[in-house]
Amino acid sequence: MLTITIPAVEKFNEATNEFIHYDSQTLALEHSLLSISKWEQENKVPFPLIQTTKLKTQITPQQLRDYVRCMTLTQNVKPEVYDNLSRKNIEKILKYINDPMTGTTFSKRKVQHGKHPSITNEVVYYWMASNGIWKECEKWHFNRLMTLINVFNEKGSTGNKMNKSELVAHYRELNEKRLAAAKRRAK
Repeated sequence: MLTITIPAVEKFNEATNEFIHYDSQTLALEHSLLSISKWEQENKVPFPLIQTTKLKTQITPQQLRDYVRCMTLTQNVKPEVYDNLSRKNIEKILKYINDPMTGTTFSKRKVQHGKHPSITNEVVYYWMASNGIWKECEKWHFNRLMTLINVFNEKGSTGNKMNKSELVAHYRELNEKRLAAAKRRAK
């Protein structure tokens, strides 16, 4: 988890000819599969999973703010708070996203997930399910989760693999949760 403090800001509202003061706000953030899933659901494009030093050029500033919002664990944050992210906040967030969060390393050869032209959250959930990786890992730092998936690929899966009906039930549950969340947002 990452904690950042968005600094206090005063902005001029041209529509009302008034200055608006925003207090500083501390946010708890988590770069996880769950966060990526929320972001992809809203943006309808795969989240760029390559080195995040290039992330700023692969998505718009608004999409980056949206992802920070999806990463936020802090409750009841006003949407305009994300407009006040400082350059220092963004750099700290990108450094955190890029942190491997583990000491495990792999050889330079192509790993299993590198074979897919577009990796979406559903692909990662599939890898988790097919390797018997417990669902709670969706809240882990994403790079740590991907390392665990790579370990399963390198060492061979010994987890309890889901049969076809269990996999269908798992995806049905995920889709029902996403549909319910979409309905709540639409209200």
